[in-house]
Amino acid sequence: MGAVTIPYLVGGRVQLNAMNQASQLAAAAERYRLAVAEREQYTRRVEVTARARIARELHDIVAHSLAVMIVQAEGGRAQAAKNPQAASETLDTIAETGRDALTEMRRIVGVLRGDDSNDDNDDYTPTPGLADIEGMVERAGDRIRYQQVGELAPVSQGLGLTCYRVVQEGITNFIKHAGPYAEADVGVECAPEKVRVWVRDNGRGAAATDDGGGHGLPGMYERVSTMGGTLYAGPKPGGGFLVEATLPNANPAI
Repeated sequence: MGAVTIPYLVGGRVQLNAMNQASQLAAAAERYRLAVAEREQYTRRVEVTARARIARELHDIVAHSLAVMIVQAEGGRAQAAKNPQAASETLDTIAETGRDALTEMRRIVGVLRGDDSNDDNDDYTPTPGLADIEGMVERAGDRIRYQQVGELAPVSQGLGLTCYRVVQEGITNFIKHAGPYAEADVGVECAPEKVRVWVRDNGRGAAATDDGGGHGLPGMYERVSTMGGTLYAGPKPGGGFLVEATLPNANPAI
């Protein structure tokens, strides 16, 4: 009887071990499948986020530059017969705006390529920041005035770019929606721990919250919230439209 029982027990143990191994292999295969699926989902999310960020950058550059160039071209055409010198200056502004846009486009393309071999090339200039806002206002036309409260504070590259893009979108919004006789004030105020920028006009008091591609004012909200700041974009008391962002400067660039 014992001789019969021992092989039976051994066979049962072998079968049990085989079943356990099969179960472990199946569990390992399932874990691998889930890990691959999770990695693919993460990759897709990263790609979508990257595409949205690139689209936002391209929108801000192209929409603003084209809006400024169109306004300047229309003004230059009106001035051509009466004031050739002013018309010539307008053409210079159009050319400078186009060159700036091209430089920024090349910078973005360089980042996308991951090309570090052209570090000394002027096409890959630093991203625009607080110090570049005044020049942008000057190129946008004589209906926009620049105001600076206090000295420009040292800020991180990301914060400086966010402030620049908010003002850029605000100016674009003004040019497109405020009306031909409206005027605007652009301001930059630097406090010890925060930076405030605004574009305030006396125009129609309404603006497109979306440019049709989802990159206008929604893009500004996304930029500002990412930096831990607050943004108001809407009608202001007494008429007109206000875009105002307040951002913390917790990590200034030294």
